[in-house]
Amino acid sequence: MKGYGQDIGEWELEKDKKGIKVYTRAQEGWPIKGFRAETSIKSSKEDFIQTVLNADAFTEWMKDMKSSKNIEVTDNDTVITYYVIDIPWPMQDRDAVGTMSRREEDNTTFIEVSILNDYLPEYPKLVRMKRSLGYWSVTETSENNLDIVYQFIADPEGNVPGWIANLFLVDGPYETLANLRDRLEQ
Repeated sequence: MKGYGQDIGEWELEKDKKGIKVYTRAQEGWPIKGFRAETSIKSSKEDFIQTVLNADAFTEWMKDMKSSKNIEVTDNDTVITYYVIDIPWPMQDRDAVGTMSRREEDNTTFIEVSILNDYLPEYPKLVRMKRSLGYWSVTETSENNLDIVYQFIADPEGNVPGWIANLFLVDGPYETLANLRDRLEQ
């Protein structure tokens, strides 16, 4: 993905449990590591895509998502979202305005995620995240069998030492994928 900066080393497997693998890797120019989480889900590709593009329901399946909403649907392939991430005390919660853009490449659908700066005013009690990059990818391996990749890196902004942020880097994507799988396989 463009804009990540220089990769520092190979992906390192941090967790492999119940069919979900989470890897981390340092990235040049970023204060924390990026993650890559992978799993397989039994669902239709369209149900997966609609779930990921619906920020109004992120709080139901994304780890530490305090609030979220779609604020603009620019077309069928691009959504602008606003979300607040619950951060443990004594640090302040983070918020961000993001864009999710869908694109097709061969048999894989990518939903690219990035930050929109200056779209909404900042709120005094929250720390606005201003830099992140990531994507979801979904490949249908057979009817209603999907291979999912969730890769992301973000700058948490404010006074969060990178080593503290990295402590939460594995469980967040793991629980997000586990919740998403439970939701789609109902």
